[in-house]
Amino acid sequence: MVTLTARIDDNIKEEFLFFCDRVGLTASSMINMFAKKFIKEQAVPFEINALNYEAKKFKQITDYINANFITQKINLGKVKMK
Repeated sequence: MVTLTARIDDNIKEEFLFFCDRVGLTASSMINMFAKKFIKEQAVPFEINALNYEAKKFKQITDYINANFITQKINLGKVKMK
């Protein structure tokens, strides 16, 4: 075993330790569980909202552009609907 040191805000640490205590686990066991899940899945084992938000926003923009492009083609008579 080795020691891993990380810097986090005091309030985050306190809330994390409180949660660990409530579920009957130590902070070390929780971090080990996270690391094992991370390695097993080869991905972050939870949703990262900022990235998902940006991806959703990009999709909304491209959907809007595509919808307007199709509408313009229909209005110009270049696309025939069945």
